[in-house]
Amino acid sequence: MRKALFFFFFGTIWDKGNRIPDSTKEALRLLKGQGHYLFLCSGRTRIFIPDATLMPLGFDGVLAGCGTYGEFQGEEKFYYRIPLEDIRRTNDILRDMGAAYVFEGRHALYMDAERFPEGAMFPKVLYERLGEKVVRVTGNEESLEVSKFCVNYMEAKERQKALEERRRDFTNAMAHELKTPLGVIRNLAENLLEHNMEEKRDYYLAQIIGQTEDMDALVVKMIQVSRL
Repeated sequence: MRKALFFFFFGTIWDKGNRIPDSTKEALRLLKGQGHYLFLCSGRTRIFIPDATLMPLGFDGVLAGCGTYGEFQGEEKFYYRIPLEDIRRTNDILRDMGAAYVFEGRHALYMDAERFPEGAMFPKVLYERLGEKVVRVTGNEESLEVSKFCVNYMEAKERQKALEERRRDFTNAMAHELKTPLGVIRNLAENLLEHNMEEKRDYYLAQIIGQTEDMDALVVKMIQVSRL
């Protein structure tokens, strides 16, 4: 039966030196000979995938951009573009946070290199690999074609602020979660005190133990978060 097989190319098709082993090429050839469809997969957008190197290996299609883009036999089958209004609003938020970020589209990347720390390698690597396909965000706000984005750096105070917000949200959520087992334990304990129900005593005690175990797991999570 013909199957569709999906391959992640960084570290799978390519080795650590970005070379394609002969054994990999032979395996792909044998799979094609058996009639299977071969697809390249990447969380990165379509622009990152080097056609000249990979497509001649027999791949039938591409799934890219964290599932936002699909291609089969050279034809684009689906594409999700983030609405421009949402991207513009996101851009404003990230700028206010002092973040460095990259907007990724099918045909271009959008990045302001000066937002990255001095000496950062990431912008340099992108320019070396993609050249003119790396476009500035500033000045192109009205034409951003983006399906995903990544935030690579924030100022220390913003990272701390974001972390504190996460801690607060988590603590509030955990406090709410703890109310449920505490309420159950109280109700069971009151029933044991008020009613002489020997036939249900073991059941109630087992439920109390189970609820305390749930509470213990929640407390462990809270301790782990407090260490971040």
